[in-house]
Amino acid sequence: MKANRSRPQRNEDPSAHPTMPADARLDDRWAYDDLAAVIAEARKNGKWSNEITVRVSNRPCRDKLRDLITEVIWPGILKIFEGTGLTPHPLTEDDGQLWMRHEWAGRTVMVFEFCVLDSEIADEEGGEELAPYRCFIEGKVRTRGCMFDTNFEMHFPDSIDLTRLRPLLCSDKFGWRPPELTHEKGYQNLPNRFNVRTNLGRDLDYMFDHPPEVMLAELAEHVTYLRRVIRAVRRLSADFQSDHHVRALAHEVEKCFGGDSWTTALGA
Repeated sequence: MKANRSRPQRNEDPSAHPTMPADARLDDRWAYDDLAAVIAEARKNGKWSNEITVRVSNRPCRDKLRDLITEVIWPGILKIFEGTGLTPHPLTEDDGQLWMRHEWAGRTVMVFEFCVLDSEIADEEGGEELAPYRCFIEGKVRTRGCMFDTNFEMHFPDSIDLTRLRPLLCSDKFGWRPPELTHEKGYQNLPNRFNVRTNLGRDLDYMFDHPPEVMLAELAEHVTYLRRVIRAVRRLSADFQSDHHVRALAHEVEKCFGGDSWTTALGA
């Protein structure tokens, strides 16, 4: 009887099977190797205990994804923001290198983050706190593709009449992902405030199948709308009594974050 060869055997080359993920391994040795390395590093740093939770992933794959991010994706992001009046500020390591973390979502995933600030305040100390908004974009990259997740938060004084924010909070165009309203206690010289938070990209993991060049093009289009939202937030922050500015902001937020904007653009 002939052996069933429909699945790769342990000693076969994954490249012979085009449907096999590039980061797949024919055995679990990489997981044990990575676990041993993580445990050794934790013990060296005095952080090891019997109850510690560690995350393991394919180290060679992680290295390839790091190179992809630093050599292709991040330079592409910097180019997108050129001339926009906005500056992407990445989270970095102590040595100034782009900070990344790895996740396991069925396959090895590398994640990096950056905030978006007006260029005129980006280099000021505490510039992020001076802005009437907070914008973080998270990039997730795996061997088959990447995706971006934008978290955008608008700040309002806690003296504002919340009924005036109804156009921003109650639009049907947000579908099952309406903006969230929270209250934040002030600290140091910052007053109490209300925050309206919205998101684009969360739970759209199937976008991982799109290559970086496609998602960078989509990000570029998204940044065009994001600029308009930020301008609208700044106009409103200069005159919180203006209902016109509230409606204008709601309109821009709907266009940027309403519905599955990237999903529609990708034809999904």
